[in-house]
Amino acid sequence: MEVLPEGWYQSVSKFTTRIGYGLSDIVEVGLVLPYKYLDTRKKEKGGWVTNDSQGLEDIWVAVAWKFVDNPDSATLEAAKLGLGFNLDTASDNSVKNGIGDGAKGIRVVFLSHEHLTNTLHLCNHIYYEWIGRARRIQDWKKSDWNYGDRIGYKFIAEYSLDPKFRISAGPIGWTEVVETESADGSKAFCKFYSHCLAVKLLYLPTGNERDHKKISIGVDIPYSAKKSFSPDYSIKVVFMWTF
Repeated sequence: MEVLPEGWYQSVSKFTTRIGYGLSDIVEVGLVLPYKYLDTRKKEKGGWVTNDSQGLEDIWVAVAWKFVDNPDSATLEAAKLGLGFNLDTASDNSVKNGIGDGAKGIRVVFLSHEHLTNTLHLCNHIYYEWIGRARRIQDWKKSDWNYGDRIGYKFIAEYSLDPKFRISAGPIGWTEVVETESADGSKAFCKFYSHCLAVKLLYLPTGNERDHKKISIGVDIPYSAKKSFSPDYSIKVVFMWTF
């Protein structure tokens, strides 16, 4: 796994709010507002030089269609198809500092929820994401990059401690091929990826998962990664509320 360059330190915290609205029993729309905090430091002779960055990342809008809905099933309880749009809303300065992609994108997701026992479930998804060409931003190394396509996954086992509290764990990750350009103008295709173990504690205020109301806090621990920076772990807090 590629790690941070020698003398560098970085921690990542993400706070995501997802607000949804049910158009019907099987169709819902949503708005995703991710907020990111980066604590990046470089050790120099005089001590640590700190460069903290924080702000609202790109806003996403999404629609989901539940085409399987069998709450009493002993196997497949639910399955959805989702379509999300990255509106590329982060400012140029935020993008240069690692907040936002600097490009629009479209994501197609397949989600499933499987019942194993009364207390153990599987929550999985796989997705394909098209990411457009990056914006032209002065002094940004990814300016005008052709991001290429991304394929991602999540395979999570979720255990119910009681009706309102659950713990979950499993692998999540993505891989993509990006067209990059060096200082001499030559272009090349580079493969980037990130694979993590995700561990999370969830709180369901109503005690009913089908209400799609939950708060979670978790940590992603990478075990294989190749990207600009790969911190030892990332902390994530998610607030989800569907009306």
